[in-house]
Amino acid sequence: MKIAVTGHRPDKLGGYNALSNFKLLREHMKSVIAMHECPTLISGCALGIDQLWMEAGLELGVDVIAAIPFKGYDAKWPSQSRTAYAKLLAQCIAMVHVCEPGYSASKLQERNEWMVDNCDLLVAYWNGTPGGTANCLRYAAIQGKQTIIFDPGHIIHE
Repeated sequence: MKIAVTGHRPDKLGGYNALSNFKLLREHMKSVIAMHECPTLISGCALGIDQLWMEAGLELGVDVIAAIPFKGYDAKWPSQSRTAYAKLLAQCIAMVHVCEPGYSASKLQERNEWMVDNCDLLVAYWNGTPGGTANCLRYAAIQGKQTIIFDPGHIIHE
């Protein structure tokens, strides 16, 4: 079973240094992953939920596929974020560059659509606000994909 994730960036999860929030979310993700026998995870590689998903899966020894919107996706990230990202990518079983190099917001949606098209289940960590996660869920509904939605605020404040 291939399980993709969509979700918020760190700014909607308590900030870029909300380590205790990230730990709670990773633990929640591990419990979700563990409910499925021998899953392969798909991550869109963004800072926040996507990378927490990768970390959770790798900690469990699960195969992870990196769905990268385009080569150089991380070019404008801080050095520390780029280093952590490179370490995650090095542990993935596959890396797919969905689009040609060069930034365009539409490429992020194309990445989301690729993930939905290539998964059996979409897990969303979404607080109900508009944006990329909402767009990804809308596309998944159109495609008839099974989805599970968790509000990260409920996990962080349990």
